[in-house]
Amino acid sequence: QCFVNNYWWPIGVMLAICSVLLILVFRLAMTRDLGRGLVSERPGHRHAGAVLSSPFGLALKLLKTPLIVWSVTVLLFAAAYGSVFGDLDSFIGGNEMLSAIFAANPAFSLAEQFIVMLVSVMTMIATITIISCVERIAAEEKRGHTEHLFGRAVSRGQQMAAYTTIAFVTSIVLQFLTALGFWSAGSMVLDTAPSLGTFMQATFAYLPAIWCMMGITMLLVAILPGKTSIAYAWLAYSFFSVYL
Repeated sequence: QCFVNNYWWPIGVMLAICSVLLILVFRLAMTRDLGRGLVSERPGHRHAGAVLSSPFGLALKLLKTPLIVWSVTVLLFAAAYGSVFGDLDSFIGGNEMLSAIFAANPAFSLAEQFIVMLVSVMTMIATITIISCVERIAAEEKRGHTEHLFGRAVSRGQQMAAYTTIAFVTSIVLQFLTALGFWSAGSMVLDTAPSLGTFMQATFAYLPAIWCMMGITMLLVAILPGKTSIAYAWLAYSFFSVYL
């Protein structure tokens, strides 16, 4: 155990638990039918709801879970970053280079200047979600899930419009959640925290950059659907160059 005496019995407890779990896992795996799970699947609805009667509704249904997960992740990340605003004085005061950089703009507080650095990182995290939304078009087509759609009254343009509309709206929502996370955490650790409007101005200023990456992904989906990973590579390069 850390910071106390060298007690070895916790290791024995962990090994015993691991052994029991391994035996249980192998036992369950032996009784499972090939290609099936241990818990039977619930039967779906006989008829689809009104939401699934349009390409937009279907796209929203497929993207609902990842969008919720990413929204919560962005909000928590922003709150975690915002919690460091209270330690900016000690953090920057111990670094001569950073002190000189932030002293060049005395009209703005340390928190206001530091927002710009944090927002750029959070924007790249949000851009992952946007790229994945648009890239889902090519992924669904590659898996053969769109054949029955394109064989009927749904065009590729409608399919593209549905996913890109969701991505566009999501970009605005994620940037708002970023501002909300910064403001909610920053207001608890700062005596005089920037307003929510200030955080929103900082985050919304990066929306054109997100839309640019979204447009690049749309172009790849339309021309090179098998090379959509290029968008992620470009985002990784952007993170490397901007963050460092």
